[in-house]
Amino acid sequence: MQRHELEQRAYERELVIERVHLRGIYNNIKMITRLETPIPGERLKEAVKKLAKTHPLLASRVVLDEEGGSIFTTEGVPDIPVKIYEKDSPESYREALYKEDEDLINMETGPLCRVILLEHPESPDLVLFAHHVACDGLSLLHASRHLLEYLANPGREAQTMEPTPYSEEILRRYPANFVNKLMIKRVNADWSKRRRVFTEAEYHEMQRGCQRDRSVHIGFTEERTLELRERCRSEGVTVNSALVTAMLAGTRATPELRRSDEVAFTVSIRGMIERDPGEACGMYASGVAFDLRYKDGASFWENARTAHELGRGKLSDPDALFGRRASSIILDPTIFDAMIFATYGGFKDKLIEKFRGKFAKMNLGGILTNLGGVTIPREYGSMRVSDVLFLPPASGVGVLAVAASSIVGRLNVMIPYREDVLPREAVLRFGEAFQKTLHEALN
Repeated sequence: MQRHELEQRAYERELVIERVHLRGIYNNIKMITRLETPIPGERLKEAVKKLAKTHPLLASRVVLDEEGGSIFTTEGVPDIPVKIYEKDSPESYREALYKEDEDLINMETGPLCRVILLEHPESPDLVLFAHHVACDGLSLLHASRHLLEYLANPGREAQTMEPTPYSEEILRRYPANFVNKLMIKRVNADWSKRRRVFTEAEYHEMQRGCQRDRSVHIGFTEERTLELRERCRSEGVTVNSALVTAMLAGTRATPELRRSDEVAFTVSIRGMIERDPGEACGMYASGVAFDLRYKDGASFWENARTAHELGRGKLSDPDALFGRRASSIILDPTIFDAMIFATYGGFKDKLIEKFRGKFAKMNLGGILTNLGGVTIPREYGSMRVSDVLFLPPASGVGVLAVAASSIVGRLNVMIPYREDVLPREAVLRFGEAFQKTLHEALN
C-alpha cells in the first residue's frame, strides 16, 4: 500500500462494504487507552489534526444521493473534536461514553470520529470514539497508537494511509451463487419501485427512541493471561477457541440469554485480500458462525478442541468468510436501512418484513469479537500506557456480544449490552460464569 505525505485535496470514495453499518443503532466503537502519566494537553489538538490527515475515513462525512448511494468525503468536514471530562474514578469512562453516545455523530456533516480525554493528574484515559461505518476494531487500535505517537513526537509529519478498497476483489473471487444473484436481482427490482431513502434527521430520531449502550468489564491479570495462552498452546487450541467455549458455558448458566448453540466470531481479513491495507482505517473484518453444542460430560478443554476444529474448518472456507459479503454488496443498500427502520422506527413494508424474517432465523447464541494477540508498545516518550480496553457496540436484537483483547498483555473482556433487550443482572451473571469457567479450566 502506498503511504505518502498528505496533499491538500479532499479524500472521496464510495461506501460499499461499509454501507451495511451506515444506519446501525448507536453504532459506535470505542478504544479506551489508560495511561500512568499525564497527557501533554497543549499537544493533543495538534496530534488529533495529524490523526485526521493520517486516517481520512475518521475525518470524513457521508453524502447520500436520492437513490441511497453514498460516498465518504473529507470536503467541508470540521476538525475532529476533542471532548474533555474529569476522571474521578477508574469507572468514569462509562458515564462519559454514555453521554457521548447521546451526542449523535452527524453523518452528513462529519467527522465520523471524536477524541475524548478524561483528565487526571496521574492516570488519564484517552478514548477514540468512532462510527462503525468508518472502521473496525483493529483499525481503531492502529489509530489510537498513531495518536499516541503524534503526542510523543510533536515534530513528526502526518502521512496519509488511504484505505484499500476490496469489494471488486470479493465479487471476482467469491461471487454470490446463481440462485442468490437471481433472488437479489428480483428483490432489487421490486424494491426500486418503492425505494425509501431515510434522512439523517429520521436516523437520529430513531436512535433517540432506543436505549444507549452499557457495558460490563472483566479483567484478567497479566499472569493469568499468560497462563491462558500457555495452556491453550499445550491443549492445541487457540485462545479464541477457549473464549468461545467459555462464552457458550456462560450462556448455559444464564438461560435468559441463551438463544441457540450457534456462535460466531469476527475475523480480520487483512492478510486474506490481495492488496495489503497496512494500518489504514477501514472495514477489514468478516465473521463466521457454527453450531457448538457444549457437552456436559466432556471437560472444558475437550469442548474447546471441538470449537477449535469447527472454527478452523469455517476459516478455511471462503464461502463462509466472504459469501454473505458478496451478497450484501449486490443487494440494494437501502434495504438494510429499511430493515433497521422497520425494527426500531416503525417502518412497514411487506418486502422488508420478508427480509427481516429471514434474518431473524439467524438466531445466534453469541458473538465474540477478539482482537487476538495484537499488541502496542507501552512507552511513548514520557507517556506510559497501563491498559487498553476495546468496546464495540452492543447488539440491538438480543444477541450476546463479547469483546476480548490483550493489547498490552492483560486480557480484558468487555460485554456491551442494552438494558431494553438484555437485563443487567443477567449480563452480570453471565460475566461471573464466563470468568469462573476460565479460571476453573486453568486450575
